[in-house]
Amino acid sequence: MRISQSLSVALILALTAPTALTQSNGAISGQVTDSSKAPVPGVRVLVTAVETGVQRPTTTNGEGLYSVPSLPPGNYIVTAELDGFKKSVSAPLKLDTTATARVDLVLAPQESKVAVEVTAAAPSVQTESSMTGGTISGKELSDLPLQGRNSLELALTVAGVSGEMGADEAGISYNIPSAGSGLTVSGGRAGTSSIMADGANATSIGYGRATVTFSPDTIQEFRVITSTFSAQYGVIGGGVISTVSKGGTDEIHGDAFWFNRNPMFTARTFGQPFPSAMRRNEVGVTLGGPFVIPKLYSGKRKTFFFVSYEAKRRRDETSQLERVPTVAERQGDFRDTWVAPGQTNPLLYQQMACSAGGCNQLQQLYRPDANTEFPLFSANDPAPSRVGHVIPAQFLSPVAQKQLQNVPLPNMPYDFFGNNFLGVSGVTGSDNRWSIKIDHNFSSNHRISARYTDIPNLSDRYKLIRDYFLATSPPADRSVTRQGFISDTYVISSHIVNEFRGSYTYSDYSRTLPGDLKAKNYTRDAFGLPSVTDLATRASSPGWSTLEA
Repeated sequence: MRISQSLSVALILALTAPTALTQSNGAISGQVTDSSKAPVPGVRVLVTAVETGVQRPTTTNGEGLYSVPSLPPGNYIVTAELDGFKKSVSAPLKLDTTATARVDLVLAPQESKVAVEVTAAAPSVQTESSMTGGTISGKELSDLPLQGRNSLELALTVAGVSGEMGADEAGISYNIPSAGSGLTVSGGRAGTSSIMADGANATSIGYGRATVTFSPDTIQEFRVITSTFSAQYGVIGGGVISTVSKGGTDEIHGDAFWFNRNPMFTARTFGQPFPSAMRRNEVGVTLGGPFVIPKLYSGKRKTFFFVSYEAKRRRDETSQLERVPTVAERQGDFRDTWVAPGQTNPLLYQQMACSAGGCNQLQQLYRPDANTEFPLFSANDPAPSRVGHVIPAQFLSPVAQKQLQNVPLPNMPYDFFGNNFLGVSGVTGSDNRWSIKIDHNFSSNHRISARYTDIPNLSDRYKLIRDYFLATSPPADRSVTRQGFISDTYVISSHIVNEFRGSYTYSDYSRTLPGDLKAKNYTRDAFGLPSVTDLATRASSPGWSTLEA
């Protein structure tokens, strides 16, 4: 088995300022004042997650300030309450990944404690942090068209991001699956950005690609930080792409989908004679909600799960023109072989001779000096047309004859360039990815989150015909990644957060022999030649392919 592993475990114990952020969470802070704009200390502030109902309480300090750090991205409502004042409630606000939202509330005196005031939503301008960038929301992920449903493509919609996205699957040509490796953020070099998944490193070492790629149905949102990012993100030459996977809510939600791409529904692009031959089928299901075991445990507002399974099958191919040997040429007769207009059929010179034991063994003819030419094939043949144009049968290699059995015969007349076979170049691929995520809240200030994602992306390439044994067939690509992630967050106070993050990432980016070449030794079994390397065996043993973490 080809194995490449990277293990990253980070233990963070930080005494942070109220506006400091962890690598994927956000924060809400603000000030509570009275109607005269004087700060109000000792106010009970409650931050409630709309989707899960989880609540985070805090109290304003002597200057009326409050801060609730380490909040997962989502929608929140902030309420402020103090005896002798009307309760103040903010409108629902969206907290983005790594962002700090400011929500200022105003308390008005009252005689009745029942009245409720709703204040406006927090401004969208980021005032609590100098980091700049853009956030791709779940709605954008589900509504905008994506080639191959690669969510990272939407990073190109953020100002300051340019370059080529790169595919997370193999193409017809010799491209290496390298999603995200071609992005340039704020003028940085391609491949120097940091790609993170739930706050854990998900950046490949060699190409700077994303090791874990999420489909739109499994992402809550992702944020691209383009400049002035915090030093906690480490040594980065470009920007930061921080992805947050979906988690369960306090209600059961799920969906099932099927995406189909078929040449029947595809129009040709500008300058192309035929439409794309891409065929892709993606089916999947997702399910999330509170974790409940009837009569034993209810995870309402406490424990949540989210699971997904997606299967992808695809085939992409394009037409390919080639010149293949005719029936006569396979028998050594080159009298009618194609030559370019205005040229004559070249002569064939005999560069070997039968040994003393007959033509079962051949010996090479050496040119004595520069003025001596090799003899012509069929030089003594009574038919003049055969002289210099036909190779006698005894000189035809039996190994070459066996190999030609795997080369197709012409299926069209010669064109202007001498091509006589119309075939295809293509790639087939399969992907059966799945992911599971569990979030548990021990209390309003203590939560744990765990996720496991498995992405096996395999492909095979072919040329001329959909038969993998051809000398010109490109190799197959493996892009197999797995990541286990766990985080434990304990908010001691608005100024002190203890957070543990650990991740294990397995990556196998390698190339193997195409099709049945992985299992069959043609050198030995088909051609009867000595096989020192024994390719079929070595193709599945360690060290055969290039590995990368």
